[in-house]
Amino acid sequence: MKKNNMEEVKLLAHPQVFDKKIADGEDVGSPYTEKDLKKIFSLSLSKEPQWITAKMVFLGEIPRITDFENKEPIGVFYDETCQVPDFVSDDSAIVYKSERGLVIITGCSHAGICNIIAYAKKICSDNRVCSIIGGMHLLDTKKEILQKAVDFMEKCNIKEIYPCHCTDLNAKITMAKKLPVRDLGVSSIFSYK
Repeated sequence: MKKNNMEEVKLLAHPQVFDKKIADGEDVGSPYTEKDLKKIFSLSLSKEPQWITAKMVFLGEIPRITDFENKEPIGVFYDETCQVPDFVSDDSAIVYKSERGLVIITGCSHAGICNIIAYAKKICSDNRVCSIIGGMHLLDTKKEILQKAVDFMEKCNIKEIYPCHCTDLNAKITMAKKLPVRDLGVSSIFSYK
């Protein structure tokens, strides 16, 4: 990896992002080490929420509060002494505080989309959710779990939902019956004040 010519770029991540992770016999951990990335970026690791600007926050580690999400590990990770079931504690999200409410930008939502929404509202002290954009970890989800997630999101009065990867067609159809699901494609542009 080469040092870039841009101004110093800051990279913010959960401390477990560099743990060795195995799923279905494949290495699914970071292809880069902490040392590699520190050569290029100003690297900051945190389990705690970190405000990036006055209106944007990295949520850090998402507490698991729902009784229906993130109940099965996704492979294993290796701590200092042994293999540990991987519940993807390093999954996080970014939240922008817009004039119309929170814009929640997810990665894969391994923490659970409802857990992410609840934590975003708590950290930002705002119960209004304007948009959710990103993966929702609703792929081949059991019907009762999907319905609980939809019911939770419906109570949040979300203005628009843009489900991306890890959200299958069945989940999108089920959500669209009660929620304002919108289509999203590569090169989509959104503007929030």
